Amino acid sequence: TIKFVDFDGNTTLLEEKIAYGTFVTAPVVPDLPGYVFIGWDKAVPQTMPDNDVIIQAKREIITHTIIFDINKGDKTGDFSQSESSQSVVYGSTTTIINTMQSSGYNFSGWSLDRDGTQMVTDSVGKLLKNVSNYTDNNGYWIYGDNAYTEIVFYAQWSARTFTVTYNLNGGSCSITSDNVVYDSFYSLPTPTKSEHYFCGWYLNGERVSNSTKITVAEDHDLEAVWVRNYESITYTNATNVDQDEEKYEMVYTSLDVAKLKSLGYTQIKVSASVYIDESDDGYQQVWIYTKNGGEQCSFHEFNGGSGSDDKWTAYYSFTIDLNKIGIDSNGYACFYVRWGARGDFGDDWTRGTRTWSITVV
Repeated sequence: TIKFVDFDGNTTLLEEKIAYGTFVTAPVVPDLPGYVFIGWDKAVPQTMPDNDVIIQAKREIITHTIIFDINKGDKTGDFSQSESSQSVVYGSTTTIINTMQSSGYNFSGWSLDRDGTQMVTDSVGKLLKNVSNYTDNNGYWIYGDNAYTEIVFYAQWSARTFTVTYNLNGGSCSITSDNVVYDSFYSLPTPTKSEHYFCGWYLNGERVSNSTKITVAEDHDLEAVWVRNYESITYTNATNVDQDEEKYEMVYTSLDVAKLKSLGYTQIKVSASVYIDESDDGYQQVWIYTKNGGEQCSFHEFNGGSGSDDKWTAYYSFTIDLNKIGIDSNGYACFYVRWGARGDFGDDWTRGTRTWSITVV
């Protein structure tokens, strides 16, 4: 008698009585979920020997190796995991044992693709029961029929949200705090402060802007930095004379250049413009002076402008190297800006809106 049994030793696959010397043919081993047939425990004889024979099938449980891809991509910050791979066998636990950490991101589970469209676990690593082809109704692994299938799991992350508090340093603003998403960009408000120029928001001594990516993985403060910039005297000359008269307004301002330089700035841009409505011949001008201790150290002017029918806009703009500006003992530089016109105006000269500004560049 020759008998073929399955790997459990109890299930008979084939049993038959055959004569000595008769050719022996092994049975086809049926599929068994979770296992692969790898052979017999002894060689199957070509012909029947002169004794009874029992031959047992050998099967190996299906084992999968999961390769964990941390899937950082272009994300910033630190990422770590406790395991780089894990072996999972058929009928084993349905929890992936891998501790994922990131300061700026929350781990949200594993997916079979980088984009997270084929999620296979939740955020604690438990397999999702509704994922077909990967688990049976009990949550057991049944991926394919290869005993050593490798599967790549891609970590999925969601950026954390933090609170930014705006330290206005005496200024005013429509908001004092905001929620920001890690690895995105700031969307910063613009505060105001009387007689001061706003230099920007600073984080630990470094300037941040709307093009700065958020890489601080905790609630944090941004500090408004100001430079003193105040108008102190305004002059107006409106004397009418018959010909070649001059009408102008002048503003005097003082800027804390020393502080700007300490913040790393190297240049400022000074701009001025004026709208003039005249009824007779003439021309209009914008003058910009920089002075140190009452002594004029630079002079800039623009004659003429753009317009028609005696309605003109005069303007001027130039960039100043901060290292070439004279400053007083307190670190301030003085600026004079004058708007005006010359010509035979009679009584019909009208000055419209005038503007001027200093911009750090």
